[in-house]
Amino acid sequence: MVTTARQGGHIASSHADGTATIVIDRPEARNAFTSELYTQLKAAVRRAGDDPTVDVAVITGAGGSFSSGADLHAAFTGLAEEGPSSGYAWWDELPWPTLLDCPIPVIAAVEGPCIGAGLLIALAADTVVAADTAQFAFAEARVGIADRWAPALMDGRVPRHIARELLLTGRTVGADEACRIGLVHEVVSHDALGEVVAEKIIAFRRTSPHARALYKRYLADLVDRPTEPGIRAALEHSDAAEGMRAVLERRVPAWSPR
Repeated sequence: MVTTARQGGHIASSHADGTATIVIDRPEARNAFTSELYTQLKAAVRRAGDDPTVDVAVITGAGGSFSSGADLHAAFTGLAEEGPSSGYAWWDELPWPTLLDCPIPVIAAVEGPCIGAGLLIALAADTVVAADTAQFAFAEARVGIADRWAPALMDGRVPRHIARELLLTGRTVGADEACRIGLVHEVVSHDALGEVVAEKIIAFRRTSPHARALYKRYLADLVDRPTEPGIRAALEHSDAAEGMRAVLERRVPAWSPR
């Protein structure tokens, strides 16, 4: 196994039989993302896509969670100390374009929470297989954040009227509802998750690697990618600091007037 580990969590990646398995491995924080973890995920996806011996990548989470989203402690610390331009908010840290541009199929194998950044990873993947206990949400608005990548990746996947409701309320949906509305391709029992992922890999390998890469490029071109930092406009407003502080202090946020 080739493992990359740094402060704030790590991404573990292993390559076997043509499959790159990329594990978000920070279970003590339910695999919450820091900017460093974003960088490591992006690097792992790039390595998989550049490796001629790998033709499929599987992304999953350790410890019964896919990802609980952003690490609010890290985000709030960066915002308080350095402002919106903190390392946490750097535009070039985000792995979503790398996932979209990866020339090999990417499977998201989801169990447990798949929130915020975790859900963006799933939406940027080619296939999402979820355990029946998985939960999904874009909860950013509940902490004063709005990410331009969320509607961009939902568009064409989830009907817009449903995307609006999910983004504006931040509510959590279970695996079955997520499948019905288009966030997830297939829901299986927890015990069957690995078996179904293996079946998906076999299905991908029935098609031409070159044709798959071309289709991935054509599909990536259809995504209306944001041209400015995804959360900077939100971080520049006082509601972001208030929302994150309220979560950390376990209280209801006091939003500023519109």
